[in-house]
Amino acid sequence: MSYIGRLVNALERLGPLGLARRTLREVYARTLRPLLPRSRPVVYSGVTVALYRHVGDDFAGRMLGSFGIDDVPRYEETLLIALRAHVRPGDTIVIVGGGAGITAVVAGRLVGESGRVICFEGSKRQVDLIRGTIAINGLADRVTIRHAIVGPAIGVYGEAGAAASLSAADIPPCDVLELDCEGSEIDILQNLAFSPRIMLVETHGMYGASSELCEQLLEARGYRVATLGYAEPRVAAFCESNDIRILAGEAIASNGIVGAT
Repeated sequence: MSYIGRLVNALERLGPLGLARRTLREVYARTLRPLLPRSRPVVYSGVTVALYRHVGDDFAGRMLGSFGIDDVPRYEETLLIALRAHVRPGDTIVIVGGGAGITAVVAGRLVGESGRVICFEGSKRQVDLIRGTIAINGLADRVTIRHAIVGPAIGVYGEAGAAASLSAADIPPCDVLELDCEGSEIDILQNLAFSPRIMLVETHGMYGASSELCEQLLEARGYRVATLGYAEPRVAAFCESNDIRILAGEAIASNGIVGAT
């Protein structure tokens, strides 16, 4: 589509005022905002994140609309509830798909000084964000970030850069495995070489990792499965239309699990 065609399309969708606001917002974000001093980091679900607001954001946001760098009180709410219910002090936690590092921080706090967290993330941008978030929260001694794509690269945010390419068999033994990997859940559930005590799976039906299929694969591995609800209740309609839910699988004792020990 030509530039004129894109402009006409945007004008039809947004209207003259909406298009003007979006244009000014982009001009502010790209030119003026980087020159202004930082004010404070944002907070997601009580966790300080290495994303910073700038002086001027509040005013510009009121005039032009949000820049997406705001506090999010209920971010990844269901996963966090599941982690708090299942993680024990001293556990080894593996996270595939690190997001902004919120679950890694919460897991790091829950395992304590005797535990550890290993987080795999395929996006270079997200790896940098997670490392910053871990550092801000003082957990670098127990949380390790690895720049790697585990399984097929289906829904990696941004550029992968020099990410290592790993298979499900490369995931190290752990007590709790969290999968939030934008469609790669299926490959991992089919090929994981061990059985953690707990598996927490965020389903992504829009990428072929439906709740039904993930549940079937967990049960086939010898897990008792509970559906905990939408991954992000604050955007329930989006989660419903894309089948994004959290499943908690608890290993049945008779299946001879091999955990982190």
